Amino acid sequence: MRLLKPIDSCGIMLSYRCQCGCRHCVYACGPRWQGWMSRDLLEALLLAIRDTWENPRGLHLAGGEPFLNFELLLLAVEKCREYGLPIEYVETNAGWCTSYEEAREKFRLLKEAGLTGLLISCSPFHAETVPLRRTLTALQAAEEVFGPDRVILYLPHFVELIRRFEMDRPVPLSKWLEAYGLEEAGRLFWHGERTVSRKHRSFLERPQEGAFG
Repeated sequence: MRLLKPIDSCGIMLSYRCQCGCRHCVYACGPRWQGWMSRDLLEALLLAIRDTWENPRGLHLAGGEPFLNFELLLLAVEKCREYGLPIEYVETNAGWCTSYEEAREKFRLLKEAGLTGLLISCSPFHAETVPLRRTLTALQAAEEVFGPDRVILYLPHFVELIRRFEMDRPVPLSKWLEAYGLEEAGRLFWHGERTVSRKHRSFLERPQEGAFG
């Protein structure tokens, strides 16, 4: 009988709260959600993962938008290091990123706490609420702090497509339908979904040695 491979990666959602509420979000996150994971529950969950996880490659922290509660996010990274749990990355939609200096400082604090990488979302769905300039500001600050090989822009091919519409304001999906038509826009929306570049696949697959030294 064929057995499933042991789970070697997992994610923790600190909240369903998110300023975007993307139409394609499988978790139905959005601004209507208010609650956040409590500190006690977070610590209990991380300890349970540590005590039962036999083949850890790494975990990631997400939401919702975890940067909307930076204090909790920073605590989660610190506790992962304290408990010896390797973190692959933190996910963000960069909607909060209005200042390069603020973003760089937050990334610096997370790196000092033990974080080694970041994933920044970029898609027509995110662009409905997140101006592209914020995405690129987060990307620039993250690459400076973590290094280009430790930052995943998901999905990068949308940058130039979104730039054709607007840099400083959200782009409604209706603009894509007007420009490309229903059928072609539908293909564009899902092109490359669930893919990560070869460079970043190798980053995610290699052990996080020394990350918590």
